[in-house]
Amino acid sequence: MRRGDHAAMRSKRGVRLLLLYTVAAFAALLGGWNVFAGRFSGAAAGLERHGAVFENAALDLRRTLAELPAPARPRIAVFGSSQIATVKGDPDPVGLSVPYRLQQQLAEQGLAAEVVDLSEGGQQLVESMVLQLASLRVVQANLVVIGVSLFSMQTTQIRETLLEAIEAAALRDLVRAELPPGLDPETTRSLTAFSRQAKQRLSSRGETIQQRLDARIANWLAAHLAAFANRQVMFDELIDAPIRRDLAELIKRNLAEAKTARTFQIGNAYPVSLAALEVMGRACHERGIPLLVVVLPYDDSRPPVPFEPDTQRRIVADLQAAAQRRGFELLDASRLLGPEHFAFFEDRSPDDLHFDRAGHALLGGRIAERVAPWLAAAAQRAPDAL
Repeated sequence: MRRGDHAAMRSKRGVRLLLLYTVAAFAALLGGWNVFAGRFSGAAAGLERHGAVFENAALDLRRTLAELPAPARPRIAVFGSSQIATVKGDPDPVGLSVPYRLQQQLAEQGLAAEVVDLSEGGQQLVESMVLQLASLRVVQANLVVIGVSLFSMQTTQIRETLLEAIEAAALRDLVRAELPPGLDPETTRSLTAFSRQAKQRLSSRGETIQQRLDARIANWLAAHLAAFANRQVMFDELIDAPIRRDLAELIKRNLAEAKTARTFQIGNAYPVSLAALEVMGRACHERGIPLLVVVLPYDDSRPPVPFEPDTQRRIVADLQAAAQRRGFELLDASRLLGPEHFAFFEDRSPDDLHFDRAGHALLGGRIAERVAPWLAAAAQRAPDAL
């Protein structure tokens, strides 16, 4: 064989090897992409069970109402904002937040109970009311706990995800039936104005960078790569959230010399929020369900303080008056935690509302002390229930 033929054969083998390596590298890249992108899910979070605690119950109420089993033991429903649901410094608070700590503390006292965690970040008092009344029949709570502060009395907005899961007309009728007498017409309207069509009341945000990119790329990739279905969630988590939203917001605040931390004032949503709490109290009282309203801890050792002293005193006084009218219990835990349990926001302004895992354990224990007698009495009335 001539030298030229050998060179041609080597050249062909080289091309075949290069093609083989290219295909193998592309296959490995696709496999790696599937493994990586598979960590992200485009599905909405929903009801999950961890031991005797049902979590994420508020995130997908429709799924919760469909999947929550009948109670096997006394059941506690917990409502509240991120102050209840989020452990400062722990991105995954499973087993660390107040609902878990409450269940654990009761178990240590020999009181078995299930906890349905209906708390979630951003939940306002009006939303707590909607959640409670919408889930009343399915949850079948023997006891209700709700954490409140002026932080959760800033708006009467009801989020779209919650509106999509409720039967608005039937729920409005239920709210009207539980309204305390003597409410002014505007407060009544605010408590019953929710509707699936109320899009104008919901905050919205423009298209993200990835959504605009999606409009410019072909759909064939989605048909060939299942993990591509998670591209928006992955992009949001890896790029859009930390860069477009968080970093841009931080830069904007720094340029304006503004800080995340602020002092909350009593506003137009305050009387509506109080009325929503009275609706919850009345609904519980008429059904013989104990309701414990917890004034949540905060720290005022670093300016700007979240609540002025006079403001906080007024809130506690108003809650005490509502408790006397509606027959619920009030636990003022606002001074339960010291400064060591609070930290900072990303812009280094003090976060004096959200506390660490030790703070959640202390608050869960304090709540357990208050609800334990109720559960013990229930156990005496029905020994097989515990």
